[in-house]
Amino acid sequence: DRRKTDQGVTRNWLLAAGNAGGTITVWDVAQKIPRNYFRGSEHHIWAVQFSPDGSTLASCGRYKAKLWNVANGRQLLSIPVANTLPCLAFSPDGERLAVAAIKMHSPQYGVYLFETNSGAGIRSFRGLAGSVAKVWLSGNSRLLAALSSNWRVGIWETETGRLLNIL
Repeated sequence: DRRKTDQGVTRNWLLAAGNAGGTITVWDVAQKIPRNYFRGSEHHIWAVQFSPDGSTLASCGRYKAKLWNVANGRQLLSIPVANTLPCLAFSPDGERLAVAAIKMHSPQYGVYLFETNSGAGIRSFRGLAGSVAKVWLSGNSRLLAALSSNWRVGIWETETGRLLNIL
């Protein structure tokens, strides 16, 4: 909830941050206090993102992407992907999660798309030479874009997995 007060300060604004020990803290920014702790990741947390409706938090780092209930800190889903997961992104409707895996100590790499309600894999996307550093899903979830470490952007169709362009 991002309602403005008379003083211009945002109420009910949450901020999530992960650490090297695998713990995520969700902060209430207005009150300047931790609201919840998410425990259960074995290693580093490299990326976190709230779902569009704010009820779920996704995290990734090593081995698995995880979905968490923001209200109570409970783990909803654990998705084994690959060894090193630097970034992730929700689709605008929150029903899909794109997770990038880099080729470090593991043969699995690329971008993977999952259903958030079941963790079922939909498709993997390959074609960029560098490690993926950022992923996005279009407003209608029909396109996926990924920025690689060598400054190339790949664009794929999500339904077919077809690489449309490298910019």
